[in-house]
Amino acid sequence: MDTDADPVENRGNDEEEENDEDNHYEYGDGFLADSDDGEEEEEEEEKQCSDDDEDFSLHEDDYQLIQENNASSQKFKRLKKSSEEHNDGTYDDDDVEEDELRSFIIDEDDGRVMECSKKRKYKQGISSDYFGDPEKFLKLRKKDLAMERKLEDEFEPTLLSDKYMTGRDEEIRKLDVPERMQLSEEETGTVPVDEASIEEESNWIYAQLNQESSVEKDDISRFLELFHVQKLEIPFIVMYRKEQCQSLLKSETKLHKVLWMIQDLDKKWLLLRKRKTALLGYYTKRFQEEEEFDLNQSLIKSLNAAETEREVDDVDSMFSLHFPLGQYKRPNRTSQYSFCVKSGLRDVVSKLGFSAERLGLALSLEKVLVDDELEDAKETPEEIAFNYVSPLFQDAQAVLKGARHVAAVEISCDASIKKYVRRVYMENAVVSTSPTLDGNVIIDSCHRFSSVKWLREKPLSKFDGAQWLLIQRAEE
Repeated sequence: MDTDADPVENRGNDEEEENDEDNHYEYGDGFLADSDDGEEEEEEEEKQCSDDDEDFSLHEDDYQLIQENNASSQKFKRLKKSSEEHNDGTYDDDDVEEDELRSFIIDEDDGRVMECSKKRKYKQGISSDYFGDPEKFLKLRKKDLAMERKLEDEFEPTLLSDKYMTGRDEEIRKLDVPERMQLSEEETGTVPVDEASIEEESNWIYAQLNQESSVEKDDISRFLELFHVQKLEIPFIVMYRKEQCQSLLKSETKLHKVLWMIQDLDKKWLLLRKRKTALLGYYTKRFQEEEEFDLNQSLIKSLNAAETEREVDDVDSMFSLHFPLGQYKRPNRTSQYSFCVKSGLRDVVSKLGFSAERLGLALSLEKVLVDDELEDAKETPEEIAFNYVSPLFQDAQAVLKGARHVAAVEISCDASIKKYVRRVYMENAVVSTSPTLDGNVIIDSCHRFSSVKWLREKPLSKFDGAQWLLIQRAEE
């Protein structure tokens, strides 16, 4: 009977009729498939789709399940979207689902799904609808950052310093240099790494290590290069760079005392250099406002030749004597030397004898040059002094007394003379000690002051270790 016809065949006939109308048909699972069986159109579809997609097939029950899940069970067709439709710039859920389905093509024969790499085009502003306005988020972020409290507001500065949480501690951690070196450079300033500076410093350190006769100056230069240029510490140098400074190491003690002495002297040299540089800049600024060019050059030369802090102090004292603060700072009181200089008594000194500068030069050379010999004045000292009588110095004797005071002050402040006297004193001075009545009873052979209880004209050069400190401590 006709009613017993196969429903599958009837369905096929219906689909063929629909195929004649739309030239398309679709499976129950919602995927579109091209009805044309031509090989040319299949090749074009395969070229449009990715060749690397995996082949898979669905069971008949799976197709039914997909169809049941589609509540609307509507049939999607490939339609050309006119420019007059959906111009509002938004997409509903059906449009998104349709776009997803359009990216798939199912082979009619084996049911293979091929996903085409199709790039969607959204109108401008669609991301703001989904994710929000980025400007608004930036404003909120800035507001949150402004409300965040810093560590300095939460904790005491002393607590942050104890826990190494300050900004300076963070900078130290970021810089790949030992922390001890960074802290030392904050005190001493930038370390010079050029060859001339290293050579000058090595000469100075070698002169200070006069008791270490086995030390070689070249080894000091190499040590300074390792220490300043390569930023290596003493333990590392001893372990891995000892072949570059053999004379500075004593293997029998393994204390490496010389290296630590050089490190201390290096710090002294850097501090000395820092102070000399600061004073030189200050002197240069003041010299531009003064007229005594020869004296200025002499002070600069003495400052560059200074090798100790004490010698720098001598030069600074001499500078303050000849170039008082004046307009930079009001002095607390006017000295007698200032009154004498303002009265012109320095000229009297130059006519009657050597100036302090020439005397210092003569002493440093240990002889007086023939060209520097003072010629005898044609006038007597009283006659010279009579020309400088003033209301402050009413007679010649007062003028001569003031001139002697000027000469004494300048000699006592001259750096070259101080250096000479200090050297002579250190070479010839001797020390003698004797205990008091109470000390004679208390200090026995086991007492720590027993080594300095009785001393008889002991030269300063013979003092070893802390003996001089023991004497000072015993006096207290």
